[in-house]
Amino acid sequence: MLRLNLTRPAVAYLRDKLGLSPAQEEVALYGLQIITYSAANLFSVVIVGLFLDCLGPALAATAAAGILRLFSGGAHSRSPLTCNILGMLVAGSIGKFSSFLAPLLPPSGLLLLVLMGAGLAFLPFLFLAPVDSPSKPLTSKERKKMRRLSIIFFFLITFSQVGILALRGPSSLVWAISLGVWWQAFSLTRAGQGLATTIDKLFSLNQREVLGG
Repeated sequence: MLRLNLTRPAVAYLRDKLGLSPAQEEVALYGLQIITYSAANLFSVVIVGLFLDCLGPALAATAAAGILRLFSGGAHSRSPLTCNILGMLVAGSIGKFSSFLAPLLPPSGLLLLVLMGAGLAFLPFLFLAPVDSPSKPLTSKERKKMRRLSIIFFFLITFSQVGILALRGPSSLVWAISLGVWWQAFSLTRAGQGLATTIDKLFSLNQREVLGG
């Protein structure tokens, strides 16, 4: 499987110049990957949001899902490139759908859907979060802390949606935030993890065909 890794050569250069130890090199690599991949994901969402004329909702959905993902974990692709492409497609789809659907609903109807959806989406965060990586399992204490933070931010996001509606803010943003939260809740489930595995396999097969493997 083809993997683009531009961060390791950069860290190797820093290691040679600064005389980093192996442990320091791993920390630097992890930090640089987080910054690089986050910037790439944000850039791709901005591009697709501008192209589909739904930048605000696309960013709102990405922000809501991203904040919750920090504490709840969830299914993810093994390839940063695949993860980037999937995030771009999901953000663009949510943004466009929200822009189209939001004007069709009155504020009271949208509020009802937001609260009903939040009630269902809360269950995965309560019972499944955090979904950690097998390579970096969390301790019991860490799991309790991450679950608590997931629930706190879940309610903060839900209250912010109610506030936007009360202030007669853009309903498309409210819809987008809900869809972003629902998508993140789905990623905590076995179905979400199974979807991530399937997408990984599909991208792997496509890359092998392109490379003639």
